Amino acid sequence: MVGRHGSLTHFQPWLCATFGFTEADRFSLLSGLAHDPLHRDVFTPLLAGATLCIPDAAALAPGRLAAWMQSAAITVTHLTPAMGRVLVQGAPPGTLSHLRVAFFVGEALTAGDVARLRRVAPAVRVVNYYGTTETQRAVGYFDVGPGEMGPFATGVIPAGRGIPDTQLLVLNAGGGLAGIGEAGEICVRSPHLALGYLDDDERTRRRFIPNPFTGAAGDRLYRTRDQGRYRPDGHVEIIGRMDRQVNLRGFRIEPAEVEAVLTGHPDVAEAAVDVRGEGPQAGLVAYVVFRPGRTASAAALRAYLARRLPSPMVPARVVELAALPLTPNGKVDRKALPSPPPASTGTVYIPPRDEVERRLVAIWERILEQTPVGVQANFFDLGGHSLQAVALLSEVSAAFGKTLPLRSMFEAQTVEEQARLLREGAGRPEGRHLVTLRSGGELPPLFCVHNLGGTVLLYGALARRVGGSRPVYGLQGQGVDGRPVTFADVEAMARAYVAEVRACHPSGPYHLLSFCLGSRVALAMAHRLRAEGAEVGVLAFVDGTSPEVARARRRGELLEAYEQPLSGEPVGQGASLRERVRASMAIRARRWRRRLHRGVAAGYRVLGQPIPEAFRLAYVMEAYRRLMRAYDPPRYPGRLTVFRSSRLRDLPPDLGWSSRADEVAAFDIDGPHRLLDEPYVADLAAILVRCLAEAEAERGG
Repeated sequence: MVGRHGSLTHFQPWLCATFGFTEADRFSLLSGLAHDPLHRDVFTPLLAGATLCIPDAAALAPGRLAAWMQSAAITVTHLTPAMGRVLVQGAPPGTLSHLRVAFFVGEALTAGDVARLRRVAPAVRVVNYYGTTETQRAVGYFDVGPGEMGPFATGVIPAGRGIPDTQLLVLNAGGGLAGIGEAGEICVRSPHLALGYLDDDERTRRRFIPNPFTGAAGDRLYRTRDQGRYRPDGHVEIIGRMDRQVNLRGFRIEPAEVEAVLTGHPDVAEAAVDVRGEGPQAGLVAYVVFRPGRTASAAALRAYLARRLPSPMVPARVVELAALPLTPNGKVDRKALPSPPPASTGTVYIPPRDEVERRLVAIWERILEQTPVGVQANFFDLGGHSLQAVALLSEVSAAFGKTLPLRSMFEAQTVEEQARLLREGAGRPEGRHLVTLRSGGELPPLFCVHNLGGTVLLYGALARRVGGSRPVYGLQGQGVDGRPVTFADVEAMARAYVAEVRACHPSGPYHLLSFCLGSRVALAMAHRLRAEGAEVGVLAFVDGTSPEVARARRRGELLEAYEQPLSGEPVGQGASLRERVRASMAIRARRWRRRLHRGVAAGYRVLGQPIPEAFRLAYVMEAYRRLMRAYDPPRYPGRLTVFRSSRLRDLPPDLGWSSRADEVAAFDIDGPHRLLDEPYVADLAAILVRCLAEAEAERGG
């Protein structure tokens, strides 16, 4: 790296003036000699006339660093988050009574890191730097300040804003300035950037780019490869590394997000998450260091994460370490993390006891590539995922000549339970629609109605969020098993679904929730229940529009409004021509693919054969789209609860239902159309739980 001195002489006066350093301050020197923050650590106290204290190597050990800092009366320290965890390890509360300012840089700083430091240094002011070797001292910073962290009480502390002569810019995929909440690459603009990479002109041109907004000579941006977004208050927050983001089975995952949630567990002091394995067997592994005297099982940690994260982000393995390996610069050394041991479900190994279980175990071991698999081992605890579940059920069907529906993975997650389903003839009578998403609890259950795709898998995260005292059921549609959709209209669907709901729960109140066009079915069910004299509680729609709103737009416009957020790269006002063309082409490609799949599915129907998995979704979606759009519901004599994604601002807040119901309670949820996915579902679930409680309280009153 070809650096220059100007950034240092610009940074040091700002630092001393902003944080009021004087000759009475005592600084610690913890940076390695090869680490570029060494300049900051050495010259800041010299400029302020303060004292620089250097520890012996023995003092850097966990449990000793805090004692050394207190004995040296350190008032200012610069740390990496990893070194900060070493500092607090084993330190009694209130140990660092002299420490007034702690600066962090080098990797993501979490709210848990701040909380642990404040436990041992109650008066400390925490400042999070954002910068790289290439930006030198041209940094962003976020001053957490004393007391509570407010909106930053969970997750990763923001990068903040740039110091004078420095800007943190978030650029979207088209090279334009990202909007609030829109993900993009963080770029640093400053005249104090490094000159470039030594003897590597190509890399320099790729990472140090001319400012696209001015084109002025010498006005450069450094592309950090960090992914971030603007908060409404103008601060930049980091989502994660673009080169650490991984794609597992179609889901984009940022390991730093998992780490931030995991370190929020009361027993976990440190955590690192990495991807291990190749191809279909690739999966997330969590490495944890527990607090002194504390521990937790892998199952408990995975359950903790499952309540807060979507299932693809929950690590399949959890490995306990005495300490995370660190590089000489104090960062987590991910290359030194050990390979995980074979998966364990925490259950005693029980071998197969009959021919059915023996054949199933052979299939499970082949699909999961693990041996041995006991008959009481849980498929998901063994690291199984949705694609493996589909492959497993396909092999089971071929081996036994009986088809187990995908929903059976909710009901039979072990070989023992799956064998029982096979002996009972696939476990559930043909035509059954009710699926248990969350069992147990004494409160009236919540019934979630399928959308166009027919499945209820999209309600998994919501079921976890609603709470353990309320059962949650899904109503799954016809067609997901490859057989035809035979319903004549939405009223016929409502009759079938209500019959199963009342058989499961003979008395009300009946709480119903639906997503998108599934709102028509839920509304028909509510009318049916009331006609039968049953009590309807909460009737909630998530991004489900009234017939008037749906008809007010051309089909293509409505699809575009919904599909852009689903693509992961929203296209809004101010988008570049390249972005708009790319989004338009993606939408058109999806439409043509669906038409092709519908045509193939029609051929299988003519032949009287089950529709293969690859073509099933397009057929099911088209069948239910026709039924749901044909339904013109009468006015509802009660209250509707409507959730609208805030990024679909072209839709009215009530989604058009005020003219179709006596009362509408409308709520905006910050997020795209995928409101049932994490992290957006957390806000939706919190409001829904409150609405359910209020409805039941009104009934009791």
